[in-house]
Amino acid sequence: VLAFARPTMETVTLIGSTTTAKTTAVFIIDNSFSMNLVSNEGSLFNKSKKMAKDIVSEMNENDEFVIVYSTDSTSMVSGKASAVKNIANINTTFKSESILDKIIKAIDILNESDNINREIYLFSDFQGSTFNSEKYTNILNNNLIEDKINFYAFDISEEEVENLSVSNLRLENAIVEINENLTFSALVSNFSLNQINNIVASLFINEK
Repeated sequence: VLAFARPTMETVTLIGSTTTAKTTAVFIIDNSFSMNLVSNEGSLFNKSKKMAKDIVSEMNENDEFVIVYSTDSTSMVSGKASAVKNIANINTTFKSESILDKIIKAIDILNESDNINREIYLFSDFQGSTFNSEKYTNILNNNLIEDKINFYAFDISEEEVENLSVSNLRLENAIVEINENLTFSALVSNFSLNQINNIVASLFINEK
């Protein structure tokens, strides 16, 4: 089941919480730099971690929990206290990784599980720099249905957030001379959902 939801706990039905069957649950918390955005409820990142910990608290003690830190770093733990601790230890990073690569990794992990209930919980602001829904949604949906994996995605993004970044900076001078001006060219990328015009980009060297 592929489901996208706004951040509300009422949208999630915990299949394993009402049965004796064990659940393997994979938690993917987007830790890209854009998650540091602060809203009235705190940063998107801390908001995501709290939601993840709330879900863990509703699950069974004997369930298995997998925390995906990155595409090459995961942690599988038993017990809710250990899962909450691992979620609390996740930090944001400047490194940009594809959310979809993390989902594919989660699917691979769950395919190794013998538990009946297999679930993925994703918390993200779904910025264009880390998520490309048009390219991969159909592929992922087919895999999730075929492998009988329940997938819950929480979009915690703030509306109309501007997300710009300098993705390339280049010195144009072929020769650098003392007391001569330097010329730089920069590529500013817009990862927001809306078009943004008339942006001023400034370069500071040694606070000047």
